[in-house]
Amino acid sequence: MSNLNWELLNEKELEYREYQIKDAEFAARSGLQGRNSGLIYPTGAGKTPTAIMAASAFLSKGRVFFLTPTNPLCQQILKSCRQMYKLPEEKINLLVGGVPMKKRAELWQNSQVIVATPQTVVSELKKGRIDLSETVLAIFDEMHMAGKDYDYVQIAEYCQKADVRVLGLTASGGDLGKIMTLRENLNLDFWIYRSLHDVRRFTFPKKEKPLILGYPEEHQKAMISLRKTIIYFHNGLAGCGIIQPIVIQSKEDYERRIDFLRITELNELKEALWSWVEEQKGLDRNKQVRWYDYVMFYSAYYKLMHLLNLFVTEGYESAYCYLVKDIWKKAFWPIDESKLNLPQTPEFLRLLSLKRKKNKKLTVNAQKAAKQIWNNMNFQKFRRALDDLVRQGIDHPKISKFLEVVTRYVNDGETLLIFSNFKDSLEVLAKKLSKAGIDCQIVAGKAHVSDTRRQEIIQQFKQGRFPVLLATTVIEAGIHLPKIDVVVNYSMPLTGIAMIQRRGRAGRANIGLIYYLIMDDSNDTSLYFAGRANIKNMHRQMTNISKQQKMVKKNPETKVLFSGKTKPLPFDLDSEPDEEIWIRSAKKSRTRTCFQKAKKRKEPELFPEKQGGAK
Repeated sequence: MSNLNWELLNEKELEYREYQIKDAEFAARSGLQGRNSGLIYPTGAGKTPTAIMAASAFLSKGRVFFLTPTNPLCQQILKSCRQMYKLPEEKINLLVGGVPMKKRAELWQNSQVIVATPQTVVSELKKGRIDLSETVLAIFDEMHMAGKDYDYVQIAEYCQKADVRVLGLTASGGDLGKIMTLRENLNLDFWIYRSLHDVRRFTFPKKEKPLILGYPEEHQKAMISLRKTIIYFHNGLAGCGIIQPIVIQSKEDYERRIDFLRITELNELKEALWSWVEEQKGLDRNKQVRWYDYVMFYSAYYKLMHLLNLFVTEGYESAYCYLVKDIWKKAFWPIDESKLNLPQTPEFLRLLSLKRKKNKKLTVNAQKAAKQIWNNMNFQKFRRALDDLVRQGIDHPKISKFLEVVTRYVNDGETLLIFSNFKDSLEVLAKKLSKAGIDCQIVAGKAHVSDTRRQEIIQQFKQGRFPVLLATTVIEAGIHLPKIDVVVNYSMPLTGIAMIQRRGRAGRANIGLIYYLIMDDSNDTSLYFAGRANIKNMHRQMTNISKQQKMVKKNPETKVLFSGKTKPLPFDLDSEPDEEIWIRSAKKSRTRTCFQKAKKRKEPELFPEKQGGAK
């Protein structure tokens, strides 16, 4: 006997995928028995329809509410609920920040299905305007965000106190530690997991195309000067003893990858530095060292690492704009920007116009760090080299390959989605595409594009008004774009979950292509391989947990611990590239990679072993 309430479901809107109905039945049955479940599907496999079907079993008992992180996702789920449920529209409503506060309590009370952002629900629960007394099920979309500081955790606590069942949805649970964290924070009892292999009959295949790009000679020279600058501040910070100094033995060492601290490592180091500073402050003045110098070294180091990442992986205009805004202008604050002898290229001027905001008061340490950077001889060599690159209109290697890939597929009538982690990079890419006669639009966060304008752009893209959509991470998760032929990752996904979500944007209506533009021996390579490793690890962990759950189901007395030990996969992920075999080269540095041909390439012009002339 089915637990699903088919009388409330609009059968015309259902695809009747066997695994969805089976999983919805399991989630509903578990919930009705007082258990919470977590649902993990590949992107595009239908998490939301499965959850809507499962929720139908609870609607006769009380209110159901969906939680999702962003307003666009709320709008999307609201539309799906109204299509799939045979309920009056006034019984299915939206509760987001834009809803007037006076109407929220009444809206909550009169609705059978609510779609809301977690921030709004937490705010209303704390103020006592709403309660969960008549609520029976809470569905957490993108549940991987349920970290200790996110509102999902507080809502889950409210649900536990009110005996409200929980169903979590995500495309990736993460590693074992993350899986266990989600299990604890959302009080989950069961996992429902489907791999790409499980849903392959219902989804289109996706093909990954990683492109490793080399560096032109002008880029190499500028990068060496910047590396020398960073080494100076790294070794200055090492003087306090919390990190090891970098030793350079020959000129060739500057051309190889150097073990600088990454931004994430610098963030972690901050606490240790301030602990050391407090220790120094507690000493007698005669025994104190100049601790404020090390704070300055840290601040300068942080700025330079961000500048290096922009220069190597994003583009010359983005790097130069950051240099002007966060180093040049701060070093000589206050300064009239019109007196600076800056390049007058359209792309660079566009970025500067976006950066002009009200002047903020500078801290003494920030200004001192900027001056120390500016007065460094090697930094001045780098600045002059970067200035020449921007003035001469020389394209970054990524931009050249980006234009080649996009032009090719636009001419073939394909639609493309471009991801970058930085809005500045998207502005430069939009200018380049405009020069090439290619229509495009940019979608970014609320600070740059309003929710209304974002919805208009997405709707126009769905209607085929323009072939290329440029986006930041704001539409990585959940946004349904039915026909994306090619996804181009101009910037690398920052996590394995982000990688799953980005490549899930392609191949929903046809075979999908996912390009990765990777600067060799850079942060790009680290992020790319780390993302792939995280995805494989998550798959192994969830496969292992699913097997253990089946053992418990067959014999309830079986005691199983969710350990980290796993067996090798009987098959590899379907999305793994099969045209190239990536290998590590013992003769090269730790992240430098090379291609080894597995079979004849279909697109030889797009897959040279090296591009840009790096040896």
